[in-house]
Amino acid sequence: MKNLIEQYELVVAAHPKNIAIEEETTTETTKISHEELWELALRYAGLLEKNIPSGSLVELFMQKSIKYVAAILGCWMHGCYFLPISPTLPKKRIEFIRKDSKPSFMITEETILPKKIIEKIVTLKKSDPAYLIYTSGSSGTPKGVLVPHHGLPYVINEQIKMFRLQEESRVFFFLSICFDASLSDILTTLLAGATLVIDQKPNVAERLPQILDTKRITHIDLPPSLLSFLLESGIPPHLETIIIGGESPPTQILKKIALKINVINVYGPTETTICTSMIKCDPQTWKGPHIGHPINGTKYLVLDEEKKEIFHGIGELYVAGVQLAI
Repeated sequence: MKNLIEQYELVVAAHPKNIAIEEETTTETTKISHEELWELALRYAGLLEKNIPSGSLVELFMQKSIKYVAAILGCWMHGCYFLPISPTLPKKRIEFIRKDSKPSFMITEETILPKKIIEKIVTLKKSDPAYLIYTSGSSGTPKGVLVPHHGLPYVINEQIKMFRLQEESRVFFFLSICFDASLSDILTTLLAGATLVIDQKPNVAERLPQILDTKRITHIDLPPSLLSFLLESGIPPHLETIIIGGESPPTQILKKIALKINVINVYGPTETTICTSMIKCDPQTWKGPHIGHPINGTKYLVLDEEKKEIFHGIGELYVAGVQLAI
């Protein structure tokens, strides 16, 4: 299976002029095509090639933006892996992550790019690290999880099918870059040849119904806690699919929404590649939390205290396969 850079290169060749990202700030709206995004990524890769060797860790101290997405692609083009750090994080958490991870290079929104692009895109190996992301620390000290390229093509391509993404789709980038699920938003959109919509203006959550309507959003990944708010404000006419995960969704509210549009529940610990299982929420049969079925390349085992597999009763979930972190 081709890695994501190889797959995206084919998308760029097939749909070069399609809008890849639409970004709105308080002053302007910027649109960039898949072809232009590829060229920008090549410049980020050229920057890295000039400064650090392949295999290095690159801190992306950036907000959600066209530049952020291009920087991710640029890291992979040079064979580097990235660490996303949002400027909105508490100062102490930022300091801890930097001290713990020791990145070799930092890219910010203000980083000046060279005109020269990378001379040759690095061929990524399955075992090469793709990104380093930190857990929330809710159960103790936050820890960095290093995830390889191996599992990415499996989850992204399967999610594109499950989410019913097409090149006409418009995906709203709502989640924080600190969550690995945000990579699903970015990568499924790009590899489907669709458009990622970014709103950098304040109070996005409060303005969400308006954004979904005026921006003609077809897909969005939301925390389940926002489902009730969305239901109360009314399902926008263009919205086709909602992706939820990270916590147990409210059953009755989910069933009401699933009667109107496609709702997909995804599950995957940070210690795996974004997502290890998914399920379409059927309003007729949904009775409560359900993490769905393992995606291609992943296997679930439920083991008892003696580490023996059980098929009935209570045990602990073990995940095996290509999605595991390094």
